[in-house]
Amino acid sequence: MVRDKCYLDIGIGNRYAGRVILGLYSDTVPLTCENFVQLCKGYRIKERIIGYQNTNIHMIKSGCAIAGGDVLDGTGRTRGLSIYGEAFPDENFEMSFLRDGDLAMCNWGKNTNSSIWMITLSQQKAFTNHHVVFGTVMKGMRVVREIGELGTRVGRPAVPIRIVQCGVLEDGKDPPPPPSAELEDDSAPVMTEDEFRSISVSNKPGTVQPS
Repeated sequence: MVRDKCYLDIGIGNRYAGRVILGLYSDTVPLTCENFVQLCKGYRIKERIIGYQNTNIHMIKSGCAIAGGDVLDGTGRTRGLSIYGEAFPDENFEMSFLRDGDLAMCNWGKNTNSSIWMITLSQQKAFTNHHVVFGTVMKGMRVVREIGELGTRVGRPAVPIRIVQCGVLEDGKDPPPPPSAELEDDSAPVMTEDEFRSISVSNKPGTVQPS
C-alpha cells in the first residue's frame, strides 16, 4: 500500500526533536502524493525554492491533529499553494481515517487542497470523505505526540516548531544525517502569492499536471 517515503526533521525551539518518516499511498492517490513529494524535495522558481523546509507546524489541536505546510509564509496565515498552481481537487476518498498517524490534506471545503497537511493524533472518523488521506506515519510518532502536547487553548504552538529539513527516502540509499542537536535559524526566502501566480505552472521543474 505504501510506495513512496518522505521524512520531516522537526525542531522544537532551538532543539532537534527527531525525524518523522511518512509512507505515502502513491498508487491510490498519485496526484496528492506527488504534490507532497515535490514540496518535500523543494523546487526552484527563479531564485526561490518553494517547499516544506523551514516551514512551521502552525496548528495543534490536542488529541485531534497537528498541521503544517504553509509554503508561502510558513506560518499558517495563508492557505498555501500546490505544485499545480493553486488549489487542486479532492482526488478520491478511498483511504479512510483509521488511526493516529494518518497523513491527510487540510482544506477549506470541497476541492480546495493546496500544500497544507495534517497528521492525526487519534482516530478521526468524522474527517473521512471530507479530507483526502494519502499516507501514514511509519516512524517518529513519538515526535508527533510531543508536538501534540505543545498546543495552546486556541490551537497554536506554545513554542516555535519547524521542519528543519525534509526530503524523499530512496530504496538502496542511506538516509541523510539528522541535523545537529542545537539548531540555528536558517529560514529560506519565501514567495508571495502574487509572485507565485505570476509564473506559469509549466515553467516549474518537476511539476505534474492534474488530469
